[in-house]
Amino acid sequence: MMDKILLLIPIFATIAFGTMALVVGYLALQKLTDGRIKDYGMLIWYALIFFSVGSGIHTVQVLFNYKFIMGVSLAYFEYFFYAVYYIILLYAIFSLYRMSMFTGFSQRTKEIQEAMEQKQREGDNSDS
Repeated sequence: MMDKILLLIPIFATIAFGTMALVVGYLALQKLTDGRIKDYGMLIWYALIFFSVGSGIHTVQVLFNYKFIMGVSLAYFEYFFYAVYYIILLYAIFSLYRMSMFTGFSQRTKEIQEAMEQKQREGDNSDS
């Protein structure tokens, strides 16, 4: 019994921080104007919700020793939410890739790197 009581402390702390992350994240996303960055942020926020629900189901199983609801194993629901979490995350990563292609990040990164190397070479030549 004491083990379960001690387990409640980190569970409630996790719930509190997780809820704060969801609420503050949502409020921050509402401040953004519509566009690709907001869409990406919302995908990450949705993924976080699905992960939180899956984790909540897992916590219920461990803490209260519930294994079935209406004859169906809670593990199925838990892994369903985890699977959706990964699907959303995969789509978010793909969206980030498309966003980088759209904005030309890779080309700009090359240009910055070449300019820095040129500046370093010029600095090396002036020291001699």
